[in-house]
Amino acid sequence: MRSIYIKSCLDCLACKILTTDQLADLFTQYALIEVLIPKLKAFGGKALISGNNLTAANDQYTMAQIWVEDGARGQLNILQTGWADKSSGNWWFITRDNIQVGYWPKELMTQLVNGVGIIKFGGFAVGTSEGPSPPMGNGNFPSDDYAKTAYFARVQYVEEDRTPRDLLDGMAEALADETGCYTINYYGYKNTNLGQFFTYGGPGGSYCGA
Repeated sequence: MRSIYIKSCLDCLACKILTTDQLADLFTQYALIEVLIPKLKAFGGKALISGNNLTAANDQYTMAQIWVEDGARGQLNILQTGWADKSSGNWWFITRDNIQVGYWPKELMTQLVNGVGIIKFGGFAVGTSEGPSPPMGNGNFPSDDYAKTAYFARVQYVEEDRTPRDLLDGMAEALADETGCYTINYYGYKNTNLGQFFTYGGPGGSYCGA
């Protein structure tokens, strides 16, 4: 089973050097779908994510990602990509070409050993309160023409035996916290080629809730 995590290195926080004060001043906006796994646990997420090359300032970053989480308040474990190897309990990051990039050991992710109850798919944009928010997706608001907008297609969760499963009706909710800057159009099941599908993104700007 493979999960895909795509973001431009130019827009990646890990590629920038930020001061402690800058890190403390970061704020995040999102446009995503949140998938709740009822009465069972998932062991990863899978999606086909459109690749985009956006420009962000030194104190900004923007990304598309798969996010898994579980645990009680104060004990929450979160990974921003990956799937679980049930035999070892570790969580792996494996590319579309089946390259094993690395893993998070179960000793660090004690709340995820038996799977996760929440998976999020979508876009995140991070900036500081002193400047505008960066663009998300391909920098445009989502539209029905997926050739002109950023998208996630074939969105699935992964079962314990690494079998990918389509989302069922009612499992996913579309969420966006600053709709003047970023939005999301969730279509549910689109067709046999795109599967569970949504478009997302936006231009960002100076009035995004900083």
